[in-house]
Amino acid sequence: MRAATSTLRPNNLDKDLSDYKLNCLWAHARITNIEDLANALITTKSVHNQTWLLFVYEQMPLDSDVSLDYRLEVINRFLNRDDLTDKAVSIANKMISRLNSPNKAN
Repeated sequence: MRAATSTLRPNNLDKDLSDYKLNCLWAHARITNIEDLANALITTKSVHNQTWLLFVYEQMPLDSDVSLDYRLEVINRFLNRDDLTDKAVSIANKMISRLNSPNKAN
């Protein structure tokens, strides 16, 4: 948990984090406040972190307590940033398309 808590600090989010630290961040947000995960996605400047966090929203089961509407809202908030790379925008748009797909399997 200590790794997850330190990861939430904005100065740590701008560098590429290891997958295990990002996973700790996800786990910590799931048991405390899911909005922390959204804030991490919306504030990190690392394309690696952005990509990893975007995939989290697709990985969540549809029957989880994190609604599809909330996931789409978070990704759209992310897309409202004016400093995104083309890669990040492309990945976010693919996530929206996949989440909206009627064949979404979870």
